Amino acid sequence: MKDFVRPPVITNDKIKGYTRAILLRPDEEEPEFVWLPYEEPYPGLQRPKVTDVLGEEADRKAIGPTIGDPVLRRLMHHGLWIIGNGMRMSGFLATKGNKALRNIVGLEATAWLPVFHGSVLIFGSKQLSGEPKTLDDLDTGDLRPAVNYLSWYQNAAKPLRLARELTYPVQGVRIVGNGITWEEALESNMIVEVTVSPMENMFWRTPPTTVSLRLGLPILMTKSPKYQWTTKPENPGFNRHVPALQVCCDPSYAFRTSKGTLTGFGRMSEWWLHDAKEVILAREDRKPLHVYHVMALIDFFGTLLPFFRQYSAAPDDRKQGCMEDILAKISKESFLAFFNDWKKANRFSSEIPSMYEI
Repeated sequence: MKDFVRPPVITNDKIKGYTRAILLRPDEEEPEFVWLPYEEPYPGLQRPKVTDVLGEEADRKAIGPTIGDPVLRRLMHHGLWIIGNGMRMSGFLATKGNKALRNIVGLEATAWLPVFHGSVLIFGSKQLSGEPKTLDDLDTGDLRPAVNYLSWYQNAAKPLRLARELTYPVQGVRIVGNGITWEEALESNMIVEVTVSPMENMFWRTPPTTVSLRLGLPILMTKSPKYQWTTKPENPGFNRHVPALQVCCDPSYAFRTSKGTLTGFGRMSEWWLHDAKEVILAREDRKPLHVYHVMALIDFFGTLLPFFRQYSAAPDDRKQGCMEDILAKISKESFLAFFNDWKKANRFSSEIPSMYEI
C-alpha cells in the first residue's frame, strides 16, 4: 500500500494540522494513504478538507446517521467517515464496484458490496483516549471490524432474508431462572444448550448496539417482554444474567449519541433485571454458540459495570468522554483475549473453541 510522508503541520486560524485518510480509486487495485488538511468552515467546526482530493463534487450528504447500508453504517459506528465522488449507494449488489475497496475487504468480485462508481475517501477520528479533541490517525486495521462483519453477513443474513420460511437449526443457549452463580445455574439447568431455528419473527434483526459493534460478535437474541426496574434480587421471576447480554444483543438499548445519552444505563446497577423467563441466544452465521461462550461474555461485560456507573454519575459535559472510555476499554481488552484468559483462570478445557475460531 502506498503511504505518503506527513507534511509539516501548519498552524493558523483555518488549518490546525493534517489527518491521514485512505483513498480508494475506481481504476486502482490498491488503496493509498493521503493527508487531508483541516478546515474550519465556521467557528466551532473543524473537519478534514476533502475537496482537495475528490474535487468540489464530493458528496457529503450521502453519509448520515440513518444511512441504510449495513457496511457503511458499521464503519461509521467505528468513528470512520466515508465520502464519495460521483458515488451511488444502492444497497448490496453482485458487482465489482470499486476495485481497491474490494481488495481491502478481501472479498471476491461477486460479494455484496456497495456500488461505488467514483473515488472513495475514508478518514477517521477514533477519539478513544477519553479526550474529545484527541484524534488518532486512521489505519487499514481500523477497517477490520467491518471486514469481519461482511464475512458473516453475506453468508448468513442473505439466505435468511431471502428465505424467511426456511429454518436453519443451530446450536444456541437458553437462559432461564435467577442463577446467582454459574455453578448453581448449570446444576439447575438454568443455562443449557439448545437447538433453535433462527426465524425472522423470533430474533432481533435490526442494527446492533455500539458495544456489540466493537466486539464484532454476530449474535442474535430472542425478543423479550418489557423491562421492569427492581432492586429485589430474591424475586425468582427475574434473571440477573440477561441484562449484560441485552447490552450486547438488544438494539433497543443502543447508544444515542445525538442526545448525549446512553439509553438503558441511566440507573445501571448489578441488579438491572427484566421479567423475561427465558432468553435464547444464537449466532446468525449458524456456527455453534456454547454455554461457555455466554458465560465468558457476561463476565466480560461485568468488567464494564464500573464504566457504566461512571457514565450515569457524570455531568452532561462528561457524558461523551465516559462513553469513549467504555469503547476504549473494549478496544484495548478484546473479548478474544479475555476469553482465552478466562478459560485458564477458570480451569476450563482448552478444547472449548474461541468464538472467533469456530
